[in-house]
Amino acid sequence: EKDAVQFFVFILLFLPTTVLAYYLANRIKPPIGKVVIIVASVIFYSCSNWKLSSILGISLIINLGFSMLIQKFRQFSKPLFIAPVVINVGMLLFFKSTNFFITAVNQHSCMEWSTLDLIQPVRISFLHFNKLLIW
Repeated sequence: EKDAVQFFVFILLFLPTTVLAYYLANRIKPPIGKVVIIVASVIFYSCSNWKLSSILGISLIINLGFSMLIQKFRQFSKPLFIAPVVINVGMLLFFKSTNFFITAVNQHSCMEWSTLDLIQPVRISFLHFNKLLIW
């Protein structure tokens, strides 16, 4: 029942509000539209799991920093673009695969490592790749 309520709040309130805000902001100035999408993404993912906010914040700051560096040092744009991609994919692999690898090692060896208590948001991969496309 909680999922149904969240679904309808998203479909009937959050999504239309976000689309309208993006449309209006984008008409004023396209970079403001991007900020609207970023803020809406942070709100959406933070509401689903507030612990995710710190990961989102760190990732957003890293990506913003690299985008500013790319604008400032255009001659190094390729390595400066590759670095945040590697960082984002690394974060994705860490949060999605660490416990899988620990379990696999434990099953196929005499090791008995305990799994980590990591946040397991389903949409973290979408968020990271979405950020790469926005910037």
